[in-house]
Amino acid sequence: MIGATLVEAITLIAVLPFWRDLAKGFTISDLGSDLRADHPDFDAERDRLLHALCLASVSEEEAAERLLAVAARTAPDYVPRVPDDDHLPYELLFPSGPA
Repeated sequence: MIGATLVEAITLIAVLPFWRDLAKGFTISDLGSDLRADHPDFDAERDRLLHALCLASVSEEEAAERLLAVAARTAPDYVPRVPDDDHLPYELLFPSGPA
């Protein structure tokens, strides 16, 4: 789970398209700099998308806090299991919980 609701999940993905890399230890600042170097119009495009979808804009830091808070609430009760003989749980996206 990456959002408490579908609206929140879409907002978080729009604001943090690099959300999966946060789990690898990269910082928002570094990821945002890399993204903007490759896509200088990112901020304007993101704002147009959020406006078109009638979604409120949030800062990258707030989006990351929400993402980590929702991810932390999935464990241990809502961790999918692999449908094999051992029914092992999937690895958590953010095993350390909120930063």
